[in-house]
Amino acid sequence: MPPLPDETQVAIARAAAAVIALPINALFTPCRAGHPLNPSFPLTIDAARAELRRMALAPRPLERPVVVCAGIFDPGTGARVLAARLRRLTTTPERVLALGFWSCRTFDDCRAAVARLVNARFPAPSHDETTPLDAIGVSMGGLVARAAATPPDNRAPSAIPRLNIRRLFTLGTPHHGAAWWDRAPWDERAAHMKPGSPFIRSLNVRWLADHHHAHPRAYPIHAYARLGDQIVGESNAAAPDGRLWWLPNPADELAHVQAFDDPRMLADIARRLRAEPPLSYPPCAPLPAPNAR
Repeated sequence: MPPLPDETQVAIARAAAAVIALPINALFTPCRAGHPLNPSFPLTIDAARAELRRMALAPRPLERPVVVCAGIFDPGTGARVLAARLRRLTTTPERVLALGFWSCRTFDDCRAAVARLVNARFPAPSHDETTPLDAIGVSMGGLVARAAATPPDNRAPSAIPRLNIRRLFTLGTPHHGAAWWDRAPWDERAAHMKPGSPFIRSLNVRWLADHHHAHPRAYPIHAYARLGDQIVGESNAAAPDGRLWWLPNPADELAHVQAFDDPRMLADIARRLRAEPPLSYPPCAPLPAPNAR
C-alpha cells in the first residue's frame, strides 16, 4: 500500500489528536487560551501561522540533515506530520527524515533504529558515528535522540554508531522524567522515564559534563513545552540546564499530545534550521505561577 500524501497524514493526525484531547481536557482545568504570553517567546498562533506561510513562499536549504523522532506510543504519525510541514519550508526536503518507535521495546532498540535510518539515507565515512545532523524529538523521541548521541560505556562496546547531533529540539520531552511514567507498566521504556531514574540521571550527568568541559560531542538542547502538560510535567520538560521555551496551551487542545502540531514551536525551530533569527529571546523566562495562568 503506498504511503498516504502528507496532507492526508496531517488531517488524520490532527483529527485523532482532537478526539483524544476532548475527553481528557474535560478532566482538567485548562489554562486560559493564549495566556499568559511568555515574555521571552511572545508568539501567538496567528503570528506563527503567518510566519510559516512566509517561509513556505521563500524556502531555504537546510545546513544538515534533520531527523524527527516520535513519542512512545506514536507509530510515527506525529513525527511524519511535523517532518512534512518542515519540508515545505526548505529547498532540501530530502534531508528531513521521520521515525516512529512502535515496534521497539527498549531504548537500545530505539537508538539502533534511528542510527540505522540515518546511516541508510546519509552514509558516514566513520563506523563510530553518523553524519552530522540536527534532531527534533517529540516527547520520548527527545530522550531517544539523546541516548543515541551518547557514546557507549567503554566496558560495553557497541556496533551501533553514535548519533552525531549538532542541535536538538525537543517538544514536551521528559528530560527530568515523566509525571505519568507509571501509567504504562508493561513498557520498559516508561519505567526508565521515572523522575530520578538511573537512565535519566545518566543522560543528564553526561550532557552537563560534556558542556562543562566543552567536549566536541556537546550539543545544545532547545526545549519546548506547553503549559498544562499533565503527562510529562512542565518543569520536567526543561533541558538538563533548566532552560525551557514554554507556551500557553490553545483552547480545547491537549498540551502534550498535540504539541507536535503547534505552529509556534515549528516556526521557531524552522527559523533556527534555516539560519534565521529565532522568534524566542534569551534568557528563558521562568514558568509562570499557577495563579498567573
